Amino acid sequence: MSFKDVVLVPCFFAQTSLQNELNLYFEKSSLDPLKTQHVDKSAYSHARKKLKYEVYHALNNSFLEDVNEQYLSKRFNGFRVLGIDGTTIKLPQSDCLEREFGVWNARNGKSSPRARVSAFFDCLNYVAYDCQLDSKDLGERQQASKNIANTELMESDLIVMDRGYASAWLFAQILAKNADFCVRMPESWKDVKEFKNDPERTDEIIQLALTHSAKKQCNKLKISKEDIKIRLVKVLLDNGEIEVLATSIHSSEYDEIFFKDLYKLRWETEENYKVIKSVIRIENFIGKTVKAIRQEFFARIFMLNISSVIRIEAQRNFDLKEAERRRKNKTSTASKINFKATLAKIRNAGVQLFHDIIPQALSRMISKVMQDLTAIVPGRSYKRTKRNAKGPFQTYSGI
Repeated sequence: MSFKDVVLVPCFFAQTSLQNELNLYFEKSSLDPLKTQHVDKSAYSHARKKLKYEVYHALNNSFLEDVNEQYLSKRFNGFRVLGIDGTTIKLPQSDCLEREFGVWNARNGKSSPRARVSAFFDCLNYVAYDCQLDSKDLGERQQASKNIANTELMESDLIVMDRGYASAWLFAQILAKNADFCVRMPESWKDVKEFKNDPERTDEIIQLALTHSAKKQCNKLKISKEDIKIRLVKVLLDNGEIEVLATSIHSSEYDEIFFKDLYKLRWETEENYKVIKSVIRIENFIGKTVKAIRQEFFARIFMLNISSVIRIEAQRNFDLKEAERRRKNKTSTASKINFKATLAKIRNAGVQLFHDIIPQALSRMISKVMQDLTAIVPGRSYKRTKRNAKGPFQTYSGI
C-alpha cells in the first residue's frame, strides 16, 4: 500500500470528512485491521499538492477504452448519441479561485466564485467522454468545441445539442470529424424563423453560409470555411408547440418521428447534471485551491463513469433473468437498477478497484448492485420548480 494510493483514493471518493475517508480506506485495504496506518491532515495536504489532476483524465480515458466494446454498446438506430450541455458549479470562497474562475454576482446572498462546466455525455450508456472545467469567461460553445476536439469521433456518432449551441462554425467542426449533429434551432436565425412560420415547409435542406466571424473560428480550428448544407425539420411536441431541428443527416429514411425521439435523448445530459449536483454533491469541495478543485471534480466524474458501467451491466444481467422468469411464469415486472444505491455501494467498496483484479472486482460489485431495484413508472412528468441554491458544505479549508 503506497502513500500515492492514500492521495488517489480519497480524492476519488471524498465528499464529507477527510479523516473518515482516510480511515475507511485503510480499514478496507488492510488485511490486518490492527496494522491500520493513519495519515494526518498535514501529510495528506503535502502529498496532494504533488498529484496532477490530469491523472484522472488518463484513468478515465483508459477505463472507457477498456470497457467500450463490451459494455458501451447501446445505440439509437445504429448511432452513438452524444449530448453536449453546460452548467455552472459554485466553488468555495477563495482568492485564488476567484482569480482563476471569476466571480458570479448573486441576486440573493453573497457572490461567490463559479466555474463553467461542459460535459460530452453518452446519452444511452451514461458515461462522460470529456468534461471541461473553465472560467466563466469562456463561452459554452468554446467549451463544446474543446469537448469535440478532445474526443475520438466516428461516422456513426450523432451529437445532440440545445439551441444555445447553434453555430455554423461548430457545425463545421463536427462535420470535419466525420460525425453528424442534431441541434434545436433558435428563432433568432432568419432562415429558421421563415421556415417555422411557413405551414407549407416542414422538411427541407438549405445552404448555410458562414459569416466572417464563423470563418475566423474555422481558421483557428484549421477546418474548411466552405458553406455547409443543413436539413431543417419541424417537430410537433406533445404540448402542441413546434420546434425546429437542424441536422446534417439528409437521408429521407429518417423522418420527423426519428428526430423527435432522438432529441428526447438529450434530456439525459440534464439528468447527468442532476446526479452530479444533487446525488454526489460535487459542490461540497474539500479543497480551496485550484489544483484541489480540479482533482476532486475530475475524480468524481471518473467515479460516475465506473458506476454507470456497473449499473449498465447489472441492468443487462437483471433483464436477462427477468426475461427467463417471465418465459416460465408468464408474469411481467418492470424494474431498473437503483443508481443512488449503486453509487453508495461503489463508494464503500471502491478501494477494491485499486487493489483487486479489475474483472473480479467489477463482477462482485455487479452482483451486489443487482439487489437494489426500483419500479419503472412510465409517463411521469413533473413541472420544474426553482429553489434557492444552498451553499456548499465546506469540510476542510486549507487544502
